[in-house]
Amino acid sequence: CKKFAGPRQLYGASRSQLELHMSPKRSADMHLWCARWDYHFELKKLAKLAITFIGYSNPLYPSQLRSLPDAPIGLFVRGNEYVMEQLPHIRCMAIVGTRRATSYGRDVTQHLAA
Repeated sequence: CKKFAGPRQLYGASRSQLELHMSPKRSADMHLWCARWDYHFELKKLAKLAITFIGYSNPLYPSQLRSLPDAPIGLFVRGNEYVMEQLPHIRCMAIVGTRRATSYGRDVTQHLAA
């Protein structure tokens, strides 16, 4: 099924449109989140930080992720988003964050990211 190409399409989607692409609970959570999210403010903030959103339908979205049954709707990429084209051909690792990281988690993450 075709998913959202970018944040604008996701932000403007109705709950029924979201339910075409995700579970009812996830679509309800996403719809609530979008209702409270200031799209234009967030885009300006991302641009200042040189962060790009790569939507599921974007050719740069990694095929390995697209094959997952509950793949992310999109990825936030900092830096050169065209590096994403090389992902199938290079060894890589993703670091997924948490809001309540332990000191051990921060230390290990800094070591892995170095």
